[in-house]
Amino acid sequence: MDAMELRFVVTAGQLVTLADSINARRNEKNEMQATKAYPVFLRLFSFWLPLLFMAVVFYFLLDKDAPETYVSLALSLIAYLLAWKFLLKRLVESRAPPLVLKKPPPDGRLEPLTLLRLKPLQGEHRVKIASSGLLFFLPNRKSVTVPWSRCCNLKQGSDFYFITVRTIGFFKATYLVAISGEVVGGASYQAGLDYLCSRLDIDNGPAQKA
Repeated sequence: MDAMELRFVVTAGQLVTLADSINARRNEKNEMQATKAYPVFLRLFSFWLPLLFMAVVFYFLLDKDAPETYVSLALSLIAYLLAWKFLLKRLVESRAPPLVLKKPPPDGRLEPLTLLRLKPLQGEHRVKIASSGLLFFLPNRKSVTVPWSRCCNLKQGSDFYFITVRTIGFFKATYLVAISGEVVGGASYQAGLDYLCSRLDIDNGPAQKA
């Protein structure tokens, strides 16, 4: 096939939207992790710390040579396990996990580091599509050649396709291709997008961060 070229401009407004989306997904992921981790830590402290306390008391304070000590320890352990099974466990599991993450401020300001990291993407991009793979020309005048065999994922966002490629070892990089906005070519641009999507199956999961 003849090489096709996609030309588009990533604007500052698109980067703000992209940074906002990345921050929202990161916060959602962190909240999910906190929700899963909180019951584990709560059970760890509420169940095992009392047992550890009893073990410390037995080892340092009680007479280990007296039979009554072992009887008292066994009765205390049985009483605690029964209390845990029928009362304490339910109280622990019924507690809602706290929201440990700071919500975005009311004025919608973005985390500055995310936007700063995306800043080099602002400007004109060119993507050449050939039978051998993709050639990305970035705004910083660098170019990256990617064979089709290294393209491992294509996700669709609101403004961009996100193409994830394997680099070295387990490392990956993500490149942008505009779906709409400041694009050059009209019908030919859409034809290039159609061919790109025909070579890479679209993953309908959350879009990768750039």
